Amino acid sequence: MLFRSDQHELVIPRGVATVRNHEFVLISNPDVVVHLGAVEALVAALDAQPRVAVAGPQIRRPDGSVYPSHRVFPNFWLAGLHALLAPVWASNPATRRYRSRHDDGTVDWVSGACFMVRRDAFEEVGGFDERYFMFAEDMTLCWDVRQRGWGVAAVDEAVVTHVEGLSRQRAPRSMVWAHHRSALRFEWHTARGLRRVLVPLAALVLGVRLVVVAILHPRG
Repeated sequence: MLFRSDQHELVIPRGVATVRNHEFVLISNPDVVVHLGAVEALVAALDAQPRVAVAGPQIRRPDGSVYPSHRVFPNFWLAGLHALLAPVWASNPATRRYRSRHDDGTVDWVSGACFMVRRDAFEEVGGFDERYFMFAEDMTLCWDVRQRGWGVAAVDEAVVTHVEGLSRQRAPRSMVWAHHRSALRFEWHTARGLRRVLVPLAALVLGVRLVVVAILHPRG
């Protein structure tokens, strides 16, 4: 496994170097409970699909509800609408679309709280991008492997429970800032053509969202 630090939940990609004899690596937050059979289901999914690099389990909250951990990459308009509407209307159509699968059941990326990755693919893209903190490094990893022809899969047969938000509670304002900064970094990393020209507009949208979040949640 590749864990995150107890105090800052930092990604430690160097840990993968210690498991050189293993084809697959399970990456998990320390506050994840892996249910019986989950690891075996993830391994089976990767064994059955040689061009799939990342397999994400179904993630449940402590109350048993399903966390939307299987998502699509947002286009510019979907990203903007989600950013502006989510703080004031959590179940808006843009956010629901972003936190969903494609119509054929496939997904673009899975939550970094827990997933299994093919070691060769992980090394091919250089692992996690350490310029991110806390947010979007999982989305970026999935983007990078997909750009190289690998797939990403949702494995509902594998179930884990995640007690989310523990690290955010220690420094909520810092986490909000990190969230928005990582979102902008991902936009710059993935934008091409005209979308790259629109990155300043994306920064403005995220700035507006940051102000709205600060007003609605002054204590984080």
